[in-house]
Amino acid sequence: MKNVLDQLASTLPRVGRRSLRGFRQSVVALLLNSVLFLASLLWFVPLLEADEDVAVGMAMIGFFVHPILAVGLGITGLLAARGAGAGAATLVEAFWPPSRWVSNLLVASLTAALVGLGAILLVLPGLLVLARLSFAIYYANNLALSPLAAMRESWRLTRGSTALVVFLTLLSLGLLFGGLLFYVVGVVPVVAFLVVAWGALFDVLREDQAKDATGSVRPD
Repeated sequence: MKNVLDQLASTLPRVGRRSLRGFRQSVVALLLNSVLFLASLLWFVPLLEADEDVAVGMAMIGFFVHPILAVGLGITGLLAARGAGAGAATLVEAFWPPSRWVSNLLVASLTAALVGLGAILLVLPGLLVLARLSFAIYYANNLALSPLAAMRESWRLTRGSTALVVFLTLLSLGLLFGGLLFYVVGVVPVVAFLVVAWGALFDVLREDQAKDATGSVRPD
């Protein structure tokens, strides 16, 4: 418990500073991309009443598009956390070139499958997998790793910080639920801020990893 509290005390201030700074600098792009991503969820609503053939077709289209939008939103947050000037086009850049689209689809699909398998077994394993593979999309896009290599690096990055990342995952889910209580509209700024926060957390954890390896870390 003390180790988790020490990690929170060391990590949260750095993540918070970068998140607030990145959110202020890229607020328009973040809000716009969050609205587009959340609006894409409406694609699945008609599936509840559609004919079986139509529902299957719409579900397949959603499968090939929606996960990539989620990745694009995550990369928007990472760029914002770095002060790199995230733009509205970042959301669709996850689709191009085609090799990136395939890589992102594989990362998102494999992660979702593992999380789903863990959730079927028990809720806790699913939550654990979700937390530890949260950074795979950054490795696949920012460092151009293959899907399996990206997932492996995400798992390695969170080694020793599992409790911290699981706690922050639960906190994020709680904030999303709180945003939904404000007539759904409140979830938009929550999503926009959280994607920046997770991008900042990725960089902070990598810096701590580099510090452990070399004894040095770049300044905040």
